[in-house]
Amino acid sequence: MQRNEIQDAGITIQSLMRRQNAIDKYAFNQISAPFLQNYKAFVIGNDPDIKLQADKYCDPSEKIAIVGTSGMRVVLLASQLSNFKRTPKIFLIDNSFQVTAFWQAKRDFLEDEALAGDEKLFVKNLPAFLHSTKHLYIESSDKIFTFFSDLIRKIPYNQMKKMIRHTTVLRQSWEDKDTFEKIDNVLKRHGIKALFIYPSNIVPYVGDKVKADRILGNIESLSPALSIHTDLCGFHDSPEKVFFFTNQNPNHVSSSLFKPTCNMDKYVKPLMIPILILQISYLLYVSSILYELLNSPSPSPRRFIK
Repeated sequence: MQRNEIQDAGITIQSLMRRQNAIDKYAFNQISAPFLQNYKAFVIGNDPDIKLQADKYCDPSEKIAIVGTSGMRVVLLASQLSNFKRTPKIFLIDNSFQVTAFWQAKRDFLEDEALAGDEKLFVKNLPAFLHSTKHLYIESSDKIFTFFSDLIRKIPYNQMKKMIRHTTVLRQSWEDKDTFEKIDNVLKRHGIKALFIYPSNIVPYVGDKVKADRILGNIESLSPALSIHTDLCGFHDSPEKVFFFTNQNPNHVSSSLFKPTCNMDKYVKPLMIPILILQISYLLYVSSILYELLNSPSPSPRRFIK
C-alpha cells in the first residue's frame, strides 16, 4: 500500500471513529412504533394551573431548556420561563404512539407555509388540523383551539412556531437512563445551563417505587434548576396539586408526591378495604340464601281426603 493510500485509510478510520463517537454521545435511541403505548394525548393537560416566575430560577436573558411530557403544556411553561431573546429548547419524552404522533402532525402543520405561514393562516386552518387529528387526543377541539388562541396572545406567534418546530420528540420512557445522559450531552454541547424538568404526574402514576426512584434518579442526574411535578389523587384519579422542587433527591421528592393531598383520598381510601369486605360478606350471605332456596326439598303435595 502506497503512502497516500495509507493516509487516506487513516483519515477514513478517524472519520468513522468521530462519527461513532457522535452517535454514542448524541444519537437518541427511540422506541419503534409497534412497541409504543396506546393512550391519547392530553394536549392542554389535566394538571392544575402552573405559574412560573422566571427570574426566581434563572436569568431570563439566557437560553433555557425544558424536558417535558405529553401535550402542549410544556410549551406554555417554556413561554413563562423565557423572554425569547433565545428560543427555549424543548425535549419531549413520551412512550405513547398517539402523543408522539400528535407532535409530529403539529410540526408538519406548522412547517406548511400555506397552512401556517403566519398567525392569520394558523388560526384559520387550526380547526381543520384538529379535526384531522382528533383520534390522537382526549380534550375537545374547541378547548384546544382556545388554548392556542390564548397562547399566541401571550407570546409572539413566530416564537411559538419555533419552539414547537424545534422540539426534540423522544419516543422513550422516563426510566431510560441513556436518554437522560444524551440530553445532558446535548445541553453541554450547546452551553445551556438553565434547565427545567416537567414530568407532570408520571412519578405517582407509575406507582411502583423502583420505577419511580429510577425516574427521579434520572431527573436528579441532570441537576435542573427546578422540577415541576403534580400528584395523582387516588380517589378522583387526576392530579390536584403542583410541587416545585429545587432539591432533586429522590427520597425528598417522593415523600411529597406520595403523600395524600386530597381529603377524600386521605379519609375515604383507607375505608375502601373494610367496605369491600362488607360487600363481599353481603354477597356471600345472599348467595347462601339463594343456594338454600334452590336446593331445599320441595314440599309434599297436599292430599285431599274425600
